[in-house]
Amino acid sequence: MILSALKLASLLIFIIGVILCSILAFQLSVLDQFYFIDFIPDYVVLFLFLPAIILISKKRLYLFLTGCVFFVMGSPFQINITHNLVEEDSIIHNRFKVASFNVAQRVNAEKLYQFFEQKKLDVLFVQEGSYDMFKDASRYNLYGECVKRLCVLSKYALTQLESLNRRALGGWGQYVSLHKINVGGNVVLLANVHFASISNFGYRFNTFAGFLSKISLFKDTKAIEFGLVKALIEKWSDDEVIVIAGDFNLTDRNQQFTQYWGGFRNAFNESGFGYGTTRKSWFLSPRIDHILSSKRLSPVATSVWRDMESDHYPVVSTLQFIGQTE
Repeated sequence: MILSALKLASLLIFIIGVILCSILAFQLSVLDQFYFIDFIPDYVVLFLFLPAIILISKKRLYLFLTGCVFFVMGSPFQINITHNLVEEDSIIHNRFKVASFNVAQRVNAEKLYQFFEQKKLDVLFVQEGSYDMFKDASRYNLYGECVKRLCVLSKYALTQLESLNRRALGGWGQYVSLHKINVGGNVVLLANVHFASISNFGYRFNTFAGFLSKISLFKDTKAIEFGLVKALIEKWSDDEVIVIAGDFNLTDRNQQFTQYWGGFRNAFNESGFGYGTTRKSWFLSPRIDHILSSKRLSPVATSVWRDMESDHYPVVSTLQFIGQTE
């Protein structure tokens, strides 16, 4: 009797795992309660399959294969066996190298200059920097611009265009700043972004209804910010190459992310290797910092760099101009 109950429970848990993987794989729009379902680590989903595979012996192979299929479908793992064969150096003709890093006001400019040189970057996008972080960039023969806490460090002269803040949304801080550079005759539009975090709406929820209202508000705010940033990019872009980089506070598995940014190339998806965690957490390990580009750029190699004392990890990507040979 107890064994039968355990088998039934394990089968129900298995079905839940299949449903979760289906939502993740097909990026289905579900109830607001499931808005952050994409943050669930893969190993949690895997554990949902194990009880059924262990307890239901007669169908263990069938369940094992089914679990593997759905796990792979729902997994964010990006396996690219050619990744390590690609030269990442930015000095290669018609390529340039960019990085994005939310420094959380914990990393000083000197360390970022060293990081810039060590990784041979052409452009570094910084979120949560200090207002005058790159004021002495000229000492390093670089160009630096900061719009509040959104900063850009570049080998190429920067033209600052426009930015948006959250005053109209009842919040504070900039969530996008636009700049232009010229890379070997190619005009590149740079969008440095830092979209709303759930922490902006508080962590404590007194009631379940309060929790749902917070999630709903967060989702609506995200839609507004995403929509306004896309409109701003369209306003300033003509035939330029576009790079959008920063802290999205969403994974690329989220349906809302796909809705607004699915038309851009995701550097890690196309040229990364492994899980690509960018946010430190003891339990959740999401990739919420992204480098996106328009179709005229092809991501060649992308990686997540080591710990630099922030609560985020830097993302580094080498980009190739399409239609131009080395």
